[in-house]
Amino acid sequence: MLVVYIMQNDKIVIYGAGISGLVAAVNLKQKGFDVCVCDIRKSIGGVSSWHPSVHHQTFDVISTSRYIGIDVSSCFKPVECHMFSFYGKKSMMRNPENSFVCEKGPQSTSIESYLYQCAISSGVEFKFNESFGVDIIRENSSRECRVIVATGLEEKPYKNLGIHSIPIQGYRAMKEHKNPVMVKSLFGNYTNHDFAYCASSGSMTFSLLFSRLGINEENLDEYKRYLEDNYGESFDGWGFSTGCVPVEKNLVKNNVVLAGTISGMIDPFYLNGISGALVSGKIASLYFTDREEAFRDFSAMTKNYNLKRRLKWIADKMPVKRITFPILAYANNHFKWVGVV
Repeated sequence: MLVVYIMQNDKIVIYGAGISGLVAAVNLKQKGFDVCVCDIRKSIGGVSSWHPSVHHQTFDVISTSRYIGIDVSSCFKPVECHMFSFYGKKSMMRNPENSFVCEKGPQSTSIESYLYQCAISSGVEFKFNESFGVDIIRENSSRECRVIVATGLEEKPYKNLGIHSIPIQGYRAMKEHKNPVMVKSLFGNYTNHDFAYCASSGSMTFSLLFSRLGINEENLDEYKRYLEDNYGESFDGWGFSTGCVPVEKNLVKNNVVLAGTISGMIDPFYLNGISGALVSGKIASLYFTDREEAFRDFSAMTKNYNLKRRLKWIADKMPVKRITFPILAYANNHFKWVGVV
């Protein structure tokens, strides 16, 4: 077994105070490393154009908590009802197994806030209003790696590190409305080959319409009408968001360790990434203690990445999506999702 420890007095700097960056920080600090988490914003919570938000993920919370060494089960609420609409064809599942929602963003009830408190309790240092750039890549290039980049959907780090990516666009809205813990997953012409969803957790109901092929106000208007006519759901104050997702997977790029979305630890078919963010934070920390195990776990967690990318490409190209998309989605679900323990 190849075990690699960097010098304990050589600080590890993590760029990105999101889920994966915080998980990495807590794990490294528990191993005795000096750790500083930097973020381009003034506090935790991610990009304000995407969050606060509610996210859905199907995964084993207990096994994931055990793997990352942090009990995050309190951050996830079991879904009571999951409704689907595939190009107008509806279905529903009651109390689906291992189906959860969690809050993301700066609010006290978010998973980032929980992990931030874990990091503070562990003694992790934080610096806000600090960005990751090419100067850091140059500085780090000639010595033992001591940088983790976990910057999510932000465009510049992809360019700075030479990571191939594609843009993503979305409209998001939220409202204070106490509903049962439920999820609506919707697919139609208005999603432009991706999908939309509504999810409720606590007093927040959140909706997101997004696409990797571009989205516009006509798509949004059609989506809003569909929500109102079929589910009696309406939102005000829709905001437009942009970002990037990778089309490759890397644990290390340009002598920098990657974690979260930018590493490719996001499922390419639906772009589910909560469990991937959690486990990739742990894997990034392993790089500094057991490099062989880190690469082995990263390979295992992303083994279906390229297969799922191909399935998504086929789904985009196929005609009569009312029929073909559910078939390909069913096929996709038979392969282990990226980032799932």
